[in-house]
Amino acid sequence: MQSMNRTSKLLLAYLFLASTSFQSVFASSKNATYELTLNIEWSPTLAPHEFPDGAHMSSMIGLTHNNSFTLFADGETSSSGLELLAENGRFGILRAQFEELERKDRIGTTVIADGIKKVPGKMSTTFKTTSDHTLLSVVTMLAPSPDWFTGVTKVPLHADGDWVDAIDLPLWVWDAGTDSGLSFVSRNDDTQPRESVRLLASNHFLDESGLIRFGTISIERKR
Repeated sequence: MQSMNRTSKLLLAYLFLASTSFQSVFASSKNATYELTLNIEWSPTLAPHEFPDGAHMSSMIGLTHNNSFTLFADGETSSSGLELLAENGRFGILRAQFEELERKDRIGTTVIADGIKKVPGKMSTTFKTTSDHTLLSVVTMLAPSPDWFTGVTKVPLHADGDWVDAIDLPLWVWDAGTDSGLSFVSRNDDTQPRESVRLLASNHFLDESGLIRFGTISIERKR
């Protein structure tokens, strides 16, 4: 009888540990932590046409979200927050918007990284997200410029029932459609009405093979 009791106790202990382990694995599958790195390759060698003095990148801002939110998209009109970021490198409006949406549980985490004082260079940060917000969008301004920025939009971090371990994507230069300046140091020339967001296809980022890749973004899951 004592042997049976010991066996029952061992079985119960095993079941408890197995249940706890399963719950832990299940919980971790609902969340993920990622390291994000923007490798900015912009330089006089890469894109020599009118390369500006003091070329740098603003701080980066982005967020995790679901498919109901769009930070920017080809053919769509920039928000006021994106306009301010693309023209002046300031993200106060975007950050306030994100914080309000986060309080309402409509988006996930706000993602921020320091800018680059002199290009080329890298900016990086670590962020967490949940299975409710499995898309990532980030933006950063080319400075100086009229309203040109780079970034990614709606990058899926979750696929085939699991978190993606690593993502590497090219970066291109975008025109926010809010300023009609034609060169890096053009005077402010507000575009009214706003034009749509589009890939920048000027001589500044074109060569004989087409659009010049501005850099890369790497997103790696941390365990």
